[in-house]
Amino acid sequence: MGFYLGKHVLIVGGSEGIGFSLAELLLKQGATVTIASRSLEKLQRAEKKLAEVVPGALKLFIKPLDITIYSQLEKVIEEICLAPGVPDLVVNSAGIAHPQYIDKISISEINEMIDLNFRGTVYLSKAIVPKMLKSGRGHIVNVSSVAGYVGLFGYTAYCGSKAAVIAFSEALREELIHTQIKVSVLCPPNTKTPGLQREN
Repeated sequence: MGFYLGKHVLIVGGSEGIGFSLAELLLKQGATVTIASRSLEKLQRAEKKLAEVVPGALKLFIKPLDITIYSQLEKVIEEICLAPGVPDLVVNSAGIAHPQYIDKISISEINEMIDLNFRGTVYLSKAIVPKMLKSGRGHIVNVSSVAGYVGLFGYTAYCGSKAAVIAFSEALREELIHTQIKVSVLCPPNTKTPGLQREN
């Protein structure tokens, strides 16, 4: 239970869903947690809720961040690494799904899924790996989905974007296998989150 005491965890997509629940759990275990999200309003709401449910000293930071824009991402990662410090654990749980038939889904919806689910994962890793290599430690967890290895009806583009996350994570792990940086990929099934409610 004391493993995360004093460690810094960055959770991208931490304002709701899996990321938020993980932030709550790790704060209770004594970690310093930075949550990042595209929406400042959602971040502030999450910050308020976490302050209510986690008693005692709350070591929580919030950072508005769009991981699909590399120049912004690189700048924010630099700020985070200066204070509160290079993360010991980075969890990328940012993602979006637009279920629809392939002949009806819009190009903008396809692009949003590819950009946020896959390109954002690559960008985040590219920005954080040099920092972790320099610090000599770190663990990256990319959230994919069961849909990353099982094709689901109505989720063609989403499945493709999540399969890409798995392949990228496996390749990144091989690149870093002789360093102190670990790479994991999480493939949850349907999970009761605001995102799933929006899909339904």
